[in-house]
Amino acid sequence: MATGQPGEVLAGGGAQALVFGGCADTGCADGRSVVAIDLATGDAFVGVHDAGGRDVLEPNDRLEALLRLNSPTRSWDDPQAAPAAQGRP
Repeated sequence: MATGQPGEVLAGGGAQALVFGGCADTGCADGRSVVAIDLATGDAFVGVHDAGGRDVLEPNDRLEALLRLNSPTRSWDDPQAAPAAQGRP
């Protein structure tokens, strides 16, 4: 994708993954991609979402569940890290 976002470590459901996302140069509504790498196993999940729909290029049920768990819309293409706890350094 044209505009990448910094990688983040997301956790949930007993899994942790390094997650990279990106959007099309015309905006995330036009295209979005997600790559998640399981920190324990090295397995990956790769998916894209564009005008043609959603397509999982490298499926991984465990990582897809992690992405959905960390999404306000419960969709793998919209993962977001939880806000940092207040008062932490």
